[in-house]
Amino acid sequence: MTETTFNLAELENRIQKLISLHKELKAKAALLQAENQRLQAALKQEQDRLQAVQEGLRQKHEERTATGQNIGLLKRKINDIISEIDKSVLLINEQK
Repeated sequence: MTETTFNLAELENRIQKLISLHKELKAKAALLQAENQRLQAALKQEQDRLQAVQEGLRQKHEERTATGQNIGLLKRKINDIISEIDKSVLLINEQK
């Protein structure tokens, strides 16, 4: 009977250890889940920030492209005006 009592006591100790380990693991799982949620939120925030930066860069690129095209048009217009002035000067000189 003492052996049975010893086995029951040992079994009870093992069950208590398992319950204790279960509680510890449950607490760790809750901490890990909270950390995971925090990291997921940080990741989402960084992805949003990256997307905003990329959008800003795309807009700047489009603005530069548009500005470059406008400069090209202005140069052509200036060259056309200079050509017209040169023609006018030549005509004036021919009439003299």
